[in-house]
Amino acid sequence: MRIDQVGPERHDQGSIRCSYVDESMQAGVPVMAFFYRERLDGDRVAQGLARALTDFPAFSGRFAVRDHALYIDPSPDGVRFEEQESQHSITGLMAAARADDHQALVPRLSVRRMLRGSEPLMTARLTNAPDGSVLAFAFTRAIGDLTSAMLLLRAWSKACRGLDYDRPLDVPDRHQYLLERLPDPSGAPANLRLYSTGEMLRVARYATTRKRRVALHFDWHELDRIRQAASLQRIVSRNDALCAHALLTLRQLETRTPRQQLSISMNYRRQLDLPANLMGNLLSTVNVSVRPGSVDLATLAADIRQGIEDFAERPDYLATARLLSTHAGPVERSRCLPVTADPRACALVIESWSSNGLYDLVFQSQRPSMFLPCGSRVAPFMGGCGESPARSGLVLSLY
Repeated sequence: MRIDQVGPERHDQGSIRCSYVDESMQAGVPVMAFFYRERLDGDRVAQGLARALTDFPAFSGRFAVRDHALYIDPSPDGVRFEEQESQHSITGLMAAARADDHQALVPRLSVRRMLRGSEPLMTARLTNAPDGSVLAFAFTRAIGDLTSAMLLLRAWSKACRGLDYDRPLDVPDRHQYLLERLPDPSGAPANLRLYSTGEMLRVARYATTRKRRVALHFDWHELDRIRQAASLQRIVSRNDALCAHALLTLRQLETRTPRQQLSISMNYRRQLDLPANLMGNLLSTVNVSVRPGSVDLATLAADIRQGIEDFAERPDYLATARLLSTHAGPVERSRCLPVTADPRACALVIESWSSNGLYDLVFQSQRPSMFLPCGSRVAPFMGGCGESPARSGLVLSLY
């Protein structure tokens, strides 16, 4: 196995202060795997990463804690890039990823060592199979959300082909930037809450329980029919309709205690007129509860669409910042989690990947034949919705 430290081509960036939401996401380490039907050139992939990291210093930095705030400091050590050979076919590697055996594709990152400044914030591995390659990478969510990760991936893809790419906007103080630009409506609820010790134990026990992932494919004709049925009260999007359909289906299966809440993870850059290339976690959730006595697709889908529209009038960043500022200690801060993290909340949590261009990541001359998110430590009934590999519809993955 080849192991390199890949750093940016130049080091002229300063420290970045994380936002409160970035800090709350530091324990999250998602893994993204892209499967290609032809073998990739490891040297070209590593060189493209070095070029892209020059404009994305947060990914190659190191954590530092100063004055109770989390910073990302520039580091010449860069990220860990590995290349390995595998005797398994691409299909076999896909099966391992589906079974959440993601350590076969990318090394584990230690959050504890990251917070001590001794671990990179991102790692990548190129696995060459006899019939193709897998490019997988893991990163701490404190760097940014899926939109931030896709900005890097698109730049990396184009840098490998010698093309120009879009630069990100990463401000020196993300928290102050948002304080100055986001409204503070009265009555907006915080997006997190303080968990008790007993609740944290329950969350930890559930997080370490092995789960099964079920992937459901909906072709465009099916989605159009679901959307048509869901639009009887008002026009809703495909995602609105599919999320409502998923919750109502689960409720039919859960005859004893049907779940009452749907939480949709939302990137709010567009709703709040923030730059599309702004780095960080510009995330919140729209929470919709089933109305008593009214359990139908059109009502639930309309409530989802209304909740998304209402968020622009009542963003929760400043309310969440106030909550976290009153719990500034590291132990208390680690206990501030989304309400949906509690297994007893009985919420269905769905994150959408369908508009991020995951199948547009061309390395050398080919697009990925499959994208898989990996990792087994997930909240109860958390899922994701994204395009199918052949772009024949959407795939809803649920744990």
